[in-house]
Amino acid sequence: MKKLFVVLIAVLMGLALIGCGAKNNGGSPQAGSDAKKLAEEMVGHYGLSWTEGDTTSEEDVKIVNQAGIEFSLTINEDGSAVLVSNGAETDLTCDFEKLEFKSGLEVIKFTYDNGTVRLTEGDNKITFVKSEE
Repeated sequence: MKKLFVVLIAVLMGLALIGCGAKNNGGSPQAGSDAKKLAEEMVGHYGLSWTEGDTTSEEDVKIVNQAGIEFSLTINEDGSAVLVSNGAETDLTCDFEKLEFKSGLEVIKFTYDNGTVRLTEGDNKITFVKSEE
């Protein structure tokens, strides 16, 4: 169980604190009005659903959620966001055109599909699902 927490914390903090001086490789930016629609759709609170690229299983994620340990993502109307990793908060800003969360010079790429946000850094992917409000 302790190994699970260490792995989850390491993965989430790694995504929150990825490479200083990361470059924008262009990605697939959303055009102006599309980005605005995306921003409106994404506002809300998301709970941890799945991780890929490490040894964490779906069952491990269920145990963490049932234990009340918070791993979440909240996206606000003003484009600010908060990533919570085992109680530690990381403030982010969201660039809906470039599909990136930023914290200082650090950049976390994301995709969004029908209430699901997937953060990606290298081979690591963390999926958050929008909570019912």
